Amino acid sequence: MQQAHLHPVGGTTMPVRLGFFGCGGIANHHMGKIKDMPEAQMVAFYDVDAERAKKAAETYGGTAFDSPEKLLSEGGVDAVYVCTPPFAHGDLELAAIEAGKPIFVEKPIALTMQVAREIERAANQKGIITSVAYHFRYFEATRRAEAALADKTITAFLGYWMGGFPMVYWWRRMELSGGQMHEQTTHILDLARLFGGEVKALAAAYGLRCKMDIEGITVPDVGTVTLFYESGAVGAVSNCCHLDFGFRVGCDIIACDTTATLNGNSLVLRSRDRTEELTFDNDPYLAEDRAFVKAVATGDASDIRSTYSDGVRSLALSLAANLAAEEKRVVEIAEVG
Repeated sequence: MQQAHLHPVGGTTMPVRLGFFGCGGIANHHMGKIKDMPEAQMVAFYDVDAERAKKAAETYGGTAFDSPEKLLSEGGVDAVYVCTPPFAHGDLELAAIEAGKPIFVEKPIALTMQVAREIERAANQKGIITSVAYHFRYFEATRRAEAALADKTITAFLGYWMGGFPMVYWWRRMELSGGQMHEQTTHILDLARLFGGEVKALAAAYGLRCKMDIEGITVPDVGTVTLFYESGAVGAVSNCCHLDFGFRVGCDIIACDTTATLNGNSLVLRSRDRTEELTFDNDPYLAEDRAFVKAVATGDASDIRSTYSDGVRSLALSLAANLAAEEKRVVEIAEVG
């Protein structure tokens, strides 16, 4: 059973005190949501760029620390957000777990299964609350699609992430980001598991067709993955990062007599005699932050839609895809560990 840290004061509950490892772009996105949550308080910040931690502390209140160890020992935190690039995952999560702190981890959760499995084992041994930032699961449209397809036989999953190129330096390096399929399209691979179940094997092909002039680039700018599900269903997930405009991010789920098309908070359900178009306005980032804070405060983790262990299974898909593309063969998911 996962543990939580309760803060009863005079019959009320004090805000959950949060620390941040990493104060860059995605961290600030979460901070912008959390600042308006009365049930949470940001109190401690650490970043390898000390100025970013200092700026976060000045903006949201709290203290900037010059080491993760000091944040954990002196920051008075109840839980920690780990919002770092893929290559920086590992020691930070393990330090937080050793200190008994629940962790919210940005995706992708690691660059290797070895690192992810070590963190998973440590978290399970401590029994702490974990959450992975697969925010697509928190779109209301995703929930409605799950309900509509709950009693259907899924035959195929088609996923897409077609867009532009993030220009932060580490993203262009395969050894630092894992490439688009791993760092970005992992959201769609996670939905592939959510709707289709576990994948047994996959094949992949990548290419570098348009962005060769980016200095230091080692990641492909186009790719596609074919999924072979344990159930017998099939799937395909394609991505590109060479466009200078947003094109499509989403998926189609095909059942025997129904289709569902997801694009953020837009859902289209189709059958022979009916087409239903639905649009929702919930904020999936706010929803995932609230689910984590609630779990830490109350011990009720039922609103968390992706635990660390579940995130490990999605990680395995993108790592297997990278291996399949590199070795030009079908890869069994079990091969990557």
